[in-house]
Formats: sequence, structure tokens, C-alpha cells
Amino acid sequence: MVAALLSMLVLLFLLREFPTAFALAWIAFLCLAGTQLVFWTFTQPVNRVTANWTFLPGDWFELRRRWEYSHAASAALNLAALVALIVCLFWTNEMQTFEIQAAQPGYDNAADRATQDDGMAYGRTYEPAREAAREARSARYM
Repeated sequence: MVAALLSMLVLLFLLREFPTAFALAWIAFLCLAGTQLVFWTFTQPVNRVTANWTFLPGDWFELRRRWEYSHAASAALNLAALVALIVCLFWTNEMQTFEIQAAQPGYDNAADRATQDDGMAYGRTYEPAREAAREARSARYM
């Protein structure tokens, strides 16, 4: 768990320039930290009282309920962290794809892309040579 928290801190440092991805990674970090809070606040005290369930005290029904709910809360927090990280991954990959495609010849620069609305993905301009090659390939198969 320490390695997971440290790697999340490294990820936060690396994503500091991407606000949306940074926020998602921050949510994942808080969820992972929350699992530790739940464990040390609820699960570990029950484990200590029951000697890791080798001894059953008189109120063991209540202790078992508390132990199970703490595990359910930890699972929900871990799931939320996983979802946040997956969305963060897709977000950063989409941003990289966008930046790579924007840098290729045949694409408008970022300022023009923001003002144009030609209905094409990523502000792609019309390229007659590419269109001619596409038509030649499609004619070949007819």
C-alpha cells in the first residue's frame, strides 16, 4: 500500500500541468488514502480485539458487522480509485493523441482550430492529395 501511495504521488507530480488528469489522479490518491483510514480506524481494532478472529468476544456479532462494513467501504474506495485512474489514463492518452495529430502536417494550429468549425475531427483541413489517393484505392476495388 505504501508503494501504491508513493506511485500516486509521483503520478500527481507528473500530471501537474494537466488540470483534468491531475484532478482525477488526486481523487484516486484520496481514495487510496481513504482505504488506509478505514482500515486503521475500523478493521484493525476489530482484528486486535478478536485476535484475528481466533477469539470471539461476547459482542462478536457487532464486531463482525463493523469488520464487514469496513471491508465493503474499502472495496468501494478502491473501485473509485481504479475508475478515476482508468479515466485519467484515457484522458491523458486522448490528450497525447490530440497533440500528436495537431503537430502533423495537414492539421491547423491550435488557434485556428479553436475558431474553425468545419465539422471534422481535430480541426483537420482538406487535403486534395489524400482525397485523390483514397478515391484511387476505392476505384481499384470496384
